Amino acid sequence: MAGGFRVNFIEFLVIFGISGILLSCQEKIMVSGENCDLDSQDMMMYCMPYMQHAGPQRDPDQRCCDTIKRVNMPCVCRDLDKPQPPFPGKRRDMVNWDKALYVTKFCGRPFPPGYNCGGFIAPPQ
Repeated sequence: MAGGFRVNFIEFLVIFGISGILLSCQEKIMVSGENCDLDSQDMMMYCMPYMQHAGPQRDPDQRCCDTIKRVNMPCVCRDLDKPQPPFPGKRRDMVNWDKALYVTKFCGRPFPPGYNCGGFIAPPQ
């Protein structure tokens, strides 16, 4: 009888451990996804004024540079394929890529040559 209890207890520990690992992974994935959305929102809020088509090219402020240095850029670039209501088209259509290259370089995080960001391929430097 004691042997049967021990096997059940070990099985319980294994199942409990696997469940904990799965829940932990799910939580990390959710947090990662949430951060991706926040990164994209921050880029739109703090850096889009320096990367949009309208207006002259100008140096970004510190808040934009801090955002560029912090965000998950591959994630932000993937999000450029999303629509940006109420504007027609996608987020990438709002970006002046010459200005985006300037801003990211100014902030110390230039796109590497050949990098694909939302369908834009960074040219050789």
